[in-house]
Formats: sequence, C-alpha cells, structure tokens
Amino acid sequence: MKLTYRFKAQTIQHRRPVSGMIVAEDPEVALFELKKMGLTKADVSLNPLETLSTWLGAVPDQRELARFYRTLGVRLTNQGDPVEAVTGGLEYLDDERLKTQVAIFAAQLAEGHKPADAMRLAKFDERECMVVGAYTTAGDYGKAFANLSIEIADRYRLTRSIKGMLRMPQIMVSLVWFAGLPGVFLGLAPNMMKFLKQGGSTLKIPDSIQAFYAFVGWTQENPWPTLGLYLGIPALVWWGINSAWFKAQLDRIKIVHQLSVRNDHAMLWGAYSVLDRAGINPAETCFMLSKSAARTDSRDSLTIMGRRLKGGDNDTLAIAAAKFPGFVVSQFLAARSSGSLPDGLDRFVLDLKDDIEILTQKLSDIADLTSKVLMALLVLALAYVVLYPAIGPVLSNL
Repeated sequence: MKLTYRFKAQTIQHRRPVSGMIVAEDPEVALFELKKMGLTKADVSLNPLETLSTWLGAVPDQRELARFYRTLGVRLTNQGDPVEAVTGGLEYLDDERLKTQVAIFAAQLAEGHKPADAMRLAKFDERECMVVGAYTTAGDYGKAFANLSIEIADRYRLTRSIKGMLRMPQIMVSLVWFAGLPGVFLGLAPNMMKFLKQGGSTLKIPDSIQAFYAFVGWTQENPWPTLGLYLGIPALVWWGINSAWFKAQLDRIKIVHQLSVRNDHAMLWGAYSVLDRAGINPAETCFMLSKSAARTDSRDSLTIMGRRLKGGDNDTLAIAAAKFPGFVVSQFLAARSSGSLPDGLDRFVLDLKDDIEILTQKLSDIADLTSKVLMALLVLALAYVVLYPAIGPVLSNL
C-alpha cells in the first residue's frame, strides 16, 4: 500500500537542504528512494491527509507544470542562470507534489548535474527528461521547456474538457444518492407510513407501493445492514465503471469510440512531434509513447511501429504496417511529405482537437439529455410512491 511521507534531507555534495513529500510503501523504502534521488541524512514522517490524496489518485498538477516549464523556458532563453530560474519557479507553485520535484531538480542542478539528469533524480517523466537532454546537447534547452509547456498544456486542456462534460451528471447523481435518498428514507417515507397506518384498511394501495414501504420498514429495523448497502452500492458501481469489461462495452458506442481514439492520438502525436523536434530516435519514441497510451490498440500499434523502425524500416513503412486507424496513417504520411514532420504532426493534432471539441459537445448534449430524462423519471417514481397513497383515494372519489 502506497503511503505519503514528508521528508527533510540534504544533497550529498554541498549539503543543500531539501524538503517535500515522497510516496512509498514504508519509511525504509522512502529513505531508500530518497537516497536514489541523491539525498542523504533524510528524516521522514507519515502525512495522513496526503496519503488519502494519494489513494484517491493525486498526481502533480499538470497545469502548474505547463506554466512552470513555460516560465523556465523564457528565463533560460534570456540567458538566465539555470539554478536561479528553477528555484524562482518554486515561488508560484501550489501543488506540493510538483514543488517537491522542482525543489529536488533545483538542488541537483546546484550540485552540478546536467538538466536532464537532475530531472531524472527528481522523478520527472522520462519523456520530458529525454527532450531536455536532447536539446541540451544542441545547446538550446530553453526551447525544450517551451515546447514541453505547449504539449503538456494541450494535453491538460483535452483531459479537462472531457472530464468537464461529465461533471454535471456526476453532481446530479451525487445529490440524489447522498441528499435525496436519505431525505426519502429518513423523512418522507416514514411520515407517509404513519399516514398509511392511520388510514387502516380503507386505503387501497397498489402492491408495488406496498413493497416499497415494506422495504423502508426493513431499513428502519436493520440500520447496520442498510448502512452497508448504502455505502457499498456506490463502491460497487465505481468498481464496475472502472472495470475493463465496462470500458469495453462503452467503447462499442460509436461516438464514445471516436472521442476516445481521437483524444488518445491527439496526445500521442503531439508528444511525438515534440520528441521528433528534439531529435529523439523514432523507435525509442514509439516504445516510450506506448507506455503512456490510454488505449490498448494505440499501445499495440506503437509497439509494432517501434519494432519495425528498430528492424530497419523507414517511418512510412513502419506506420503502414502498425495497424493504426486509417486517418492516422494518411495524416502521418501527409506530414512526412510536407517537408517538416513535426509541423505536419502539429497540424494533424490541431485537426484532432477540432474533432474532439465537436464530439465532446455532442456527447455532452447526450449526457445532459439523459440525465434530465433520468431525473424526471426519478421524480415521477418518487411522486408515485410518496404522493399517490395520499391523493390516490381522493382522486378515485372524484
């Protein structure tokens, strides 16, 4: 189980103080990881709140990372001191995980490490380290951070747009489950049960409503099993939504499939463009990007392309044999024939972003309509089981 610890340590050579957070299974592993980062005399202590955030999937804020890279690129282009440029970035960072990485990055630069090596010690993404390393060899690693900033910001916006599409349905479901349902079972339904008892046998109640109130009575007599159901059902639903089977079924919906494919390839080919500009070996680029691909078919295609490139094929033959979607192959070949592969890929990614915007809006409209229909059905069901017993007999006598 991953735990999050706060630490205080020093660099090995110049004893520069460094503090921050580290994720590890236990204190011994945390100390070992800090040693691998080039830090010594470390002291660690468990941080319960950040541990909970880690369990919930917290990662370094990508928006802040893009902003940090952009500012760093400008300062380095203006011939700023690398250590001061990185250290200055700490002032406007709020995310503790990213601040830890930047603090270690600055400390290791001050120790004399090359930028890419200092980033690796700070546990930055390997792809980002390779880009910085390639541009450093060419003597222009300010441009590396500028390009990385654009690519990361684009990836963040794509991810955020898709998550934003589902925000309102999620809010509605949460309100119904955690506010509406307790209100019905703890307030409306018990009061209606009292009314039904006072009415005695003179009220004719449909069997379906009687079954509902029998269940309400069971929940009142068995509070602990009820609490287990109340908390267990959302957990079961969450597990189901994140299961491979559910995602496979969801991917069979045409618009979801189209959005998933284009979103994945927009991120992948945007990164490929950055790596190609940096002069990274194409086969190595394919293997690296395959690890970050969201879709299995994208991952498999990149692996095949990398193997073909490593075997001696040029990139046009490799991509044709890699079983990518047809639109990816045609756009890659067009980018290759344009005279500048990175510029052509950038244009391809812009087209994909336009497609993603249109598909996201369509899916958002569908999700919005679906949530409204479900809410209307829920209100009707609530009126049926709560209001019908009270007004049904009156209406029948009219």
